[in-house]
Amino acid sequence: MLNFFDSFHFSKAFKHKFGYAPSAVLKNTDQHPMDTGPHN
Repeated sequence: MLNFFDSFHFSKAFKHKFGYAPSAVLKNTDQHPMDTGPHN
């Protein structure tokens, strides 16, 4: 268990820690995946 009461609590804690909402991360990874390496 991650010790979050609900999705709102998680979202608020995430935004406080990182300065942006978790939904912003999902939107960014759809357009620009961060875990891709150089293409051959």
